[in-house]
Amino acid sequence: MSQEMENVGANVIITRAPKAYPTYDSDGNIIKAGTKPDGWSITLEHNFPDTLDGMTEQYGETAIYNMAFSQLRIDFQGAVRRLAEAGKSDDEIKETMATWQPGQKLSLGSRDSLDKLESSWGNMTPEQQAQYKLRLEALLGR
Repeated sequence: MSQEMENVGANVIITRAPKAYPTYDSDGNIIKAGTKPDGWSITLEHNFPDTLDGMTEQYGETAIYNMAFSQLRIDFQGAVRRLAEAGKSDDEIKETMATWQPGQKLSLGSRDSLDKLESSWGNMTPEQQAQYKLRLEALLGR
């Protein structure tokens, strides 16, 4: 069950309604995706240690390493994607990422509006592209 979670302090978690509750028939097949229950939420207290040693003691070294590794990999991939979207060459990306550190702000260089449009054009649906063309034509007085 997918839930939005938000960390409020070190020991309190507030969880809001999941995206949907499925409805099942007598054979266990989903027949309706369901909807969010109005106003549902739950507040739980959980002792999240505030040091690495405390986390390692409570959850184990392997679990903490796996969580850290997963998040580092996601952050690394995100940094590579931002560099690629900024138009950096493969060599520039390799050079930047060779010294990458978590939390480091990347220097993406400045991009003009046309560069931004060109890099995002392929991610637009045909409908979005058509709308953008109409807006440009209106700006140009056509």
